[in-house]
Amino acid sequence: MSLYQRKVAGDVDLRKLDITSENLKEVLEGLIAGVDNLDEVEKRLGLDLRNMTKLMAGIVHNDDAHHNGESILVHIGWVMDDVAKVSEGMEAEKQVLFKLVALCHDLGKPYTYKFNAEKNRHTFYDHAARSVAIAEALLAKHKEQLGTLYQHVLDFTRLHDVFY
Repeated sequence: MSLYQRKVAGDVDLRKLDITSENLKEVLEGLIAGVDNLDEVEKRLGLDLRNMTKLMAGIVHNDDAHHNGESILVHIGWVMDDVAKVSEGMEAEKQVLFKLVALCHDLGKPYTYKFNAEKNRHTFYDHAARSVAIAEALLAKHKEQLGTLYQHVLDFTRLHDVFY
């Protein structure tokens, strides 16, 4: 585990952490490493979180204007970059909210992926609900520190497809 991952797994202040497309994988792996009782959480969720970034890097989708054959991990990185540009100049609290939602919005995709050969489409049905469950697990240690942002991140993650 890199020094950066240990820092994220520890007691880092997520409000001050600069999450970018370049450090996205390390941030996610650090958050996973920081989950208390990871074995129990994985069992409860029925998910292998330890290999989440590998799964995200290995699944591509290219079905619409927002997904052009990139992996889920790369897509989240692109969203992170877009959020950084769009939120530039906004108050710090909003920037943190947008970055955390960008980070969390598609975490459930590796666990809901199916390829519909008949329609030649990649599908991720109910990925938003899975993304919320994963975000809750990853951010639980930071809930007090995030305050009201914690619930806002979960709500926007849950609803991110509604806006689409």
